[in-house]
Amino acid sequence: MAGKLSLIKTIQQTKRVLSKRNCTSKRDEATKVFKVSEADLDEVSKLVFHDFGGQAIYHFAYPLSTRSQFIPMLVIDIAAFDKLAKSEGVDAACKKVCFDWLSHLYLSCPQAGPPFIVLTHRDIVSAPVFNKRKEQLISATESLRTKIIQEEKEMAPATSPFFSMASFCDEAQPLLTKHKLMTFYKGSG
Repeated sequence: MAGKLSLIKTIQQTKRVLSKRNCTSKRDEATKVFKVSEADLDEVSKLVFHDFGGQAIYHFAYPLSTRSQFIPMLVIDIAAFDKLAKSEGVDAACKKVCFDWLSHLYLSCPQAGPPFIVLTHRDIVSAPVFNKRKEQLISATESLRTKIIQEEKEMAPATSPFFSMASFCDEAQPLLTKHKLMTFYKGSG
């Protein structure tokens, strides 16, 4: 429900397109496992999207199509994050909508750079809630990452394959940064 397919269709058609989401319908456009789509930027440039289904069951598919020359983009429904944060806490919400995906990404492609983050459904939450949840998402991701790195340093030798995850393990740089964060409104045109 993050809005990945809507984002891809919008780029392809150069106008705002909202995909249909209804899990009980045969016309549900939610991504199953993964889908490859292309969008021409101009006569010589093309974007190729590998849209992975967001459910945990699909995480196994990431290594099937990740390559060294890709830019990871994580699309997060900020309203869903807000709802989870209220019911389960910020750290649990961060794990479900962001961190679990990132951990699978870096395990399958350790040389991947820092991800671009797209926050969707901005119009569903108020401006103060949006700003609070955005900060909490960035902070919780960094906290979880730091905790895992410290645990690995205490248990694994410096030659461990874990430390080959360059962007993930680079403590000098935050993994999620505000300058690589975009926001989309569900109904914006």
